[in-house]
Amino acid sequence: MSTTAKRRLLIVLLLGLIPWTVVTVSGTVTLVLPFGLIDAQSWRLLTLPEYLRLSGGRVAPFIEAWPLSVFLYAGTLVSAIGGVFGREDPRLTGGFQRLPPSDSSHSFSDSRNDLATQRFLLESF
Repeated sequence: MSTTAKRRLLIVLLLGLIPWTVVTVSGTVTLVLPFGLIDAQSWRLLTLPEYLRLSGGRVAPFIEAWPLSVFLYAGTLVSAIGGVFGREDPRLTGGFQRLPPSDSSHSFSDSRNDLATQRFLLESF
């Protein structure tokens, strides 16, 4: 159990607690974290499984990489936990973080309905 492995695990855990993205729509601020969406005004949490259930499995274009990013983060976390027990390949831990989760070349101009859906999901929670 090396100090480096413990430090790496701590860093990976901290990455799961800070917002990955801050989305602002019509004055509403939403924080995107690996475990869910937080409405910054009311501080309500909508978890990823709840979001997918309420949206019928569809994800708004501006956060379409979120589920895949969570999967990659989980791989990083499992690998870092393995390091505490001497079973980590640091290349795997770092590799999960370097994989690009999506293509960000889509247009935001057609996302008005998705923004309304997003607001509805957050307000109905």
